[in-house]
Amino acid sequence: MPPRSPDFSRRNFLAAAPRSVLLAAALNETLSAREIARQWSTSSGGYRFTWDIAADKAAVHAERSSTPVWTGGLLPAIVLGSPSSPVYSKAAVDFNNSAIDSSAGRLSLMLGKFAKGELRFEATEYGVAFSQLTIEWAGEARPVVSVYFGISLLTPEEQAATPILDTSFWPNWDAACFSVPGAKGAPLQSVFRRWDLGNANLPLGSFGPSLGTPYAAAYPRPLYAAAMGNQDGWVCLGSGAIPDGALSLRIQSSSACLNVLYREDLWGTRKGKHRVWPSPLRISWARDPWQAYQKMFASFETRPVTRNVQLKTQWNSWGDFRKNNYDLRALADWTADVGAEIVGLDDRWESFTGSGEPDRKRFPAFDDDMAYIKAKGLSLGFWQPVGWVDDPKRAGLSHNDLILGKDGTPRRAAWDTNPRSRSHFCLDPSAPGAIRFLRGRTTRLMEKYQPALLKLDFGYGLPSPNAGVPRDPALRGERYSLRLLEVIAESARSIDPDVAIEYYSLHPFVRRIANVIALDDLGDAGAQEAAGHRQWSIWAALGSGTSIMASSGYDWNADSESVLDSAVIGVPGAVLSRTMDDGSPVPRAFIYRRKALNCWYRRSIEWSPLWLNSSPGGYLQDPIMRCFGRLERVQGESRLTALTLREQDKHLVPGDALRGTAWHGNWALIAQDDEDIFRSRRLACMPVDGTFLELPRRARPQRVIAVKSTSEEPWSAWNWADGRLRISVEHGDAELLGIVVLE
Repeated sequence: MPPRSPDFSRRNFLAAAPRSVLLAAALNETLSAREIARQWSTSSGGYRFTWDIAADKAAVHAERSSTPVWTGGLLPAIVLGSPSSPVYSKAAVDFNNSAIDSSAGRLSLMLGKFAKGELRFEATEYGVAFSQLTIEWAGEARPVVSVYFGISLLTPEEQAATPILDTSFWPNWDAACFSVPGAKGAPLQSVFRRWDLGNANLPLGSFGPSLGTPYAAAYPRPLYAAAMGNQDGWVCLGSGAIPDGALSLRIQSSSACLNVLYREDLWGTRKGKHRVWPSPLRISWARDPWQAYQKMFASFETRPVTRNVQLKTQWNSWGDFRKNNYDLRALADWTADVGAEIVGLDDRWESFTGSGEPDRKRFPAFDDDMAYIKAKGLSLGFWQPVGWVDDPKRAGLSHNDLILGKDGTPRRAAWDTNPRSRSHFCLDPSAPGAIRFLRGRTTRLMEKYQPALLKLDFGYGLPSPNAGVPRDPALRGERYSLRLLEVIAESARSIDPDVAIEYYSLHPFVRRIANVIALDDLGDAGAQEAAGHRQWSIWAALGSGTSIMASSGYDWNADSESVLDSAVIGVPGAVLSRTMDDGSPVPRAFIYRRKALNCWYRRSIEWSPLWLNSSPGGYLQDPIMRCFGRLERVQGESRLTALTLREQDKHLVPGDALRGTAWHGNWALIAQDDEDIFRSRRLACMPVDGTFLELPRRARPQRVIAVKSTSEEPWSAWNWADGRLRISVEHGDAELLGIVVLE
């Protein structure tokens, strides 16, 4: 039953209204009651939201600015299937049966002759929430093709200017820029001018290329939201619940809307006179896209996973496997030498994709190799596809366990959706046989090899509702891949509650399942790996409270930048090969950078970013990490526990932000206790091409030591005077892992 309507009396309006809304009400005092009922506004965080409900025109303005950050409509529209052609129906408001007060509203909706409904909304700390959309069909339930927010009919004059004949409606969310993290690759791009994307469909959930986006990357999808704005601020619009359709940001020329795709014209109509969409839309705003996303994500209750375990460092086999090098013992020796703790076996370890069994032809001594890895004190990690299986018959599966097309033929999917690419059968999470298979595969793997980590992949590589859907209508949309993730994670944790489940998404819905956020392997950055990693690292800061696997690219020559980023954002991980691209040995200096990072990284997971001269992105600007800090809340105070110092643009660092710290080259400073780096009793200083460092210290250090690959020795090139510590380093000492200041 829908929740009881709030009291919309004027007395309650005045009692509940925030000051900004009371001011707006006072200004509108001369308006008629009907005019007031058709307009609504709220203010927070330096921004003003207004909505002319009758005209369905909303806008967000920065205070003291007449130029809107974003404009658009918010009433839903539904496209319904019919025997001839799809029918568009935009909701209209019956104001006689609606009610609005200062903090919330209940709108009575009419969707032509097809249905009536109700939309509830409210002001929140982060912005505005649409808490529920309900419709009641006038006759039999109709097949829903799509639901839109931010779309409206075109006038005859506008229709005459459309690029396609018979186009009757068009998106109406307008802003100067769009921001969808990692939407484009090679080079990576997250911020776009409004005309950059042409006619694009950017999946915001788990369907990826099957809905038309460039492959780009897995990380950080699914987001379930998109941001848009200008130089005055940004608005983030997204779903407040896991959509029961496939969610995307649809852009046409320079306007956008949210689209939830169902295709019930293909797969059958939901039964029942009523249809309910819980929390279909949330809106947050802030001065830049990063903060707008942060406010959106913070609006969700973040129920923790079973245990948020402390992740170990990982060396992933993909760097070798992609070069057809499958020597697992050599990989184990390498992993131990660089100080990593997990050997991660990636794609190609299985007998066929999704089997959960080793390829005995490729790895004839697989079990002995696993024993060898463990004998070196290392843990195991295994890659697992979320919904793919290449040989259903050998896996004990039938057609009833797979996603089928309209003709009853099993649908196949590939990472790039090219029908000529190698493709895979896809599991149906509503099929009991598919669930038994996933549980059995996972528990066998956990019991036999006791892995510390499962890296789950390609949940974004499944058929969309345009091609095939699970049999259970509740799983046809964004719940499809999440259900598969849940089954694997629950099965693994039933054997080992402390197993780490690694996936790509920053969203709290996914972080309830996976307790490790993985940056992808930068393959999609092309020749721009360093810049790509720096951009992704900015977005990674949204994942505070969850372990972040910082990963790497494929190019050793760009790896110093990944090392600097990882010193702040998370747990070191790498997909680098054990040779350079030309087959030559990896320079020892490169190896020791990784070894140093594996030695000194922060183990905590709760933190917030100190931007310094880094940028979280904004108007015409992608995020970029330069100098960057990690702030942790310890004993009630904010402490700077890790810091990346880059030579690039260091003059842009605010003068007092680092208490006069000076440096040459690139450095990473990481406290080895929970003190601020300026007070740490054990401070690791990693010179990553750095030659000079000066920072304030309250007392003269007791010792300054050089930690090398196999030894520690006093470091003499330092002095302390007038409360400042100075350290000098000469190039050429490749084995130097760090200079440790002890107090």
